[in-house]
Amino acid sequence: MVYTPNGELGFAKRMLQESLTLRTRVQWYSTLFGNLSSVPAFVAELKAVPDLLATGNWAVTDMVQGITKRWAVAWSFGDRKPTAGVAVSKSLKGCSPPLGLGLEFAVARQCGVVEEEVVGLLGELELIEMKRGNGEFYGEVKGNVWSRAARRAKANGVIDTSTDGEVKLGFLIIVSGSEGRTATVNVRWKRGQDGVLFESLCGMVKRKLQLEK
Repeated sequence: MVYTPNGELGFAKRMLQESLTLRTRVQWYSTLFGNLSSVPAFVAELKAVPDLLATGNWAVTDMVQGITKRWAVAWSFGDRKPTAGVAVSKSLKGCSPPLGLGLEFAVARQCGVVEEEVVGLLGELELIEMKRGNGEFYGEVKGNVWSRAARRAKANGVIDTSTDGEVKLGFLIIVSGSEGRTATVNVRWKRGQDGVLFESLCGMVKRKLQLEK
């Protein structure tokens, strides 16, 4: 048992301050709370850090063993995102990171059709990497390669090589739903530190997939 003058919240705040110095020297920082009231108070401290607020790179999860319940909070200054299942607490959704679940929307077509449309959509982008499996599509890009400026440059044969190989955004598109019914599309943020870039991607994917066919 660790005793600190300001309790578990004070201990966690001290960890946060130390992490501001160490930053990416540690991949993920984490702390465990026994008092539910400590969690939103500590998340408020995370939100007060500009870098963490911009990236939303923290996770809150429940831990239950028998009748004992605890809450774990983790944060990172790196570009790897936690899974939605870990990042979002069932009992403390207000403490979940912004964009933790990404974007979800419906498309009035069958899953198989939408999956092929996603393949076509991703094929138009300058992807650094792409993986496909069981209705899930993972991609990495070096920037906003879907903007009008990027499309014009590509059409004119101009290729920006200044960030070749450098991943600015990693994302996962999940297509689900019963066969013959309306498909549900999830776009999730998996890598990167630019929330504006991820929101732009979400808008582009939704706009293109919801176009009438």
